Amino acid sequence: MKVLRILLIMVIICGLSACFTLGYYYFLYAPYLQIKHVKIAGCNKVTPLEILERAKINIPTNTLLVPTDAINERLRKYPWVDKVRLKRVFPDKLEIEICERRPVAIVYLDAPYYIDRGGTIFKKIAHNDPTDYPIITGIDRCRYSKDEGILLSHALDLIEWIGSAREGPIQVSEVHIDKDLGLTLYTLHPRIQVEMGLDGFREKYGHLRRLLTFMQKNSEHGNITWINLNCGEKIFVRKTPG
Repeated sequence: MKVLRILLIMVIICGLSACFTLGYYYFLYAPYLQIKHVKIAGCNKVTPLEILERAKINIPTNTLLVPTDAINERLRKYPWVDKVRLKRVFPDKLEIEICERRPVAIVYLDAPYYIDRGGTIFKKIAHNDPTDYPIITGIDRCRYSKDEGILLSHALDLIEWIGSAREGPIQVSEVHIDKDLGLTLYTLHPRIQVEMGLDGFREKYGHLRRLLTFMQKNSEHGNITWINLNCGEKIFVRKTPG
């Protein structure tokens, strides 16, 4: 009896193992669980085809076995891609939503690169990339310091403040960074060199905006070539003669 009982238990175990194995392979290769559709959203600078190629999704692949972490990692290596969200939609769909980086300026290192609002330098500019952005100069990649990093953050703040005022007397052409002298702003039209110093940038920006608005109303806006806001309560202005 004991032998029969052992044999019966072994038969049951083998049967259950076979059922689990067959069930596993059934779900693994079941046609209705194979990915047939990939939906890609959020593309602007990149195309859905580029995302699909970089994701390297083998179709057909079982929806349950899609390596979402690996796909996420591959896509985030693409310069324009900031964030990725992947969602399995059973039984046979995969949704990929990307959030692209938005350049706010061009920073010159060994070559021009895009930089986003968070200070991430993410893409070397190609010949067909748009270049209608403020330029940030003065950073040496080989000798990049913490102080320059802080000033870079302030330069991006300054560009954002000026950009948020859609109508106003200031348009940014360039922001130059010097770890000893601070920020120097160059406006676009007219070309004015503005010494901003090392701190108090929001307050100084307010002074600059009010000064240029006042001088614009008095038809003196185009005569200014240099402004120094780095002298405490005083503001020094240089104008073209005549």
